[in-house]
Amino acid sequence: MIPLCFFDRSTVANTLRLLDLAPSIQSAIVDGRLTEGHGRALGGLPVDHQDRVLDSVVSQELSVRQTEELVRRLREPKPEPAGPIARRTDPELERVEEDLRRSL
Repeated sequence: MIPLCFFDRSTVANTLRLLDLAPSIQSAIVDGRLTEGHGRALGGLPVDHQDRVLDSVVSQELSVRQTEELVRRLREPKPEPAGPIARRTDPELERVEEDLRRSL
């Protein structure tokens, strides 16, 4: 007997991943305010951050690609500041600077 419904394993896995989303995101998908694609993109964030991003995605009517980009930027570590603040964190550099000051 041939099954009536056949889904790819990836389709089932992606759908199951939606169950890990924050309840507000799941509701937005059910209500049609978001697509499943938006939900999968938001799933890349911790659950406590998903609610904060939901309002931005819905109010700005972001596409799935734009949502993916937003999530990527939020997940990237922030670069360390350049300039005087970064130099002070290196004790060896501070020592060299102090030696130069004394010499000059």
